[in-house]
Amino acid sequence: MRHVCARLCALAMILALTAACGRSGAIDDAEAARTLYAGLRHCSLQAVLTADFGDAVNEFTLQFDYDRDGESAVEILAPEEVRGVRATIAEGETTLSYDGLILETGPLPGTGLTPMDALPVMLKTWGEGYVASTGREKLDDVACLLVVYKSTAAGVEVEQRVWFETETYKPVRAETYAAGTRVIDCVFEKFSFESA
Repeated sequence: MRHVCARLCALAMILALTAACGRSGAIDDAEAARTLYAGLRHCSLQAVLTADFGDAVNEFTLQFDYDRDGESAVEILAPEEVRGVRATIAEGETTLSYDGLILETGPLPGTGLTPMDALPVMLKTWGEGYVASTGREKLDDVACLLVVYKSTAAGVEVEQRVWFETETYKPVRAETYAAGTRVIDCVFEKFSFESA
């Protein structure tokens, strides 16, 4: 009986150490991803973003081109009715343009975000945000690092869950929650970058 207890204790210790090592690896990977995104000079990504306004759900295909030292831009590729609407961001100033048309989608509940500024905010969060937890998951047969970022906007807890490919840290999917309700679901289709 004493040998059985000793073996069970040894097995429990091995399992505990293995689990701790797995968490440590995800934390290290989250820090590596943060370093990558904090050091980006240029990046280009395309994503399908679904925005839930509470009374309506809209889907957009967006192109975001980031330049740390110059002008960045978000352009709507779909739906066709607003294709070509472009927001440019330079030195903290944002300009929205499209043949004189003003796009008013309004902020998403509890976040202050609009679909047009969701991708720039995500990119900034990945390089500077508070990491609340990490883990590993498979998403559509892709091995991913899951990083959960938490912040507060207008007194509301905002949580961003991001699945990065484990080998490259390229984003696969991101979800933004305000007060526990998902307001953004983002699937990344293309991503390329240049680090400092």
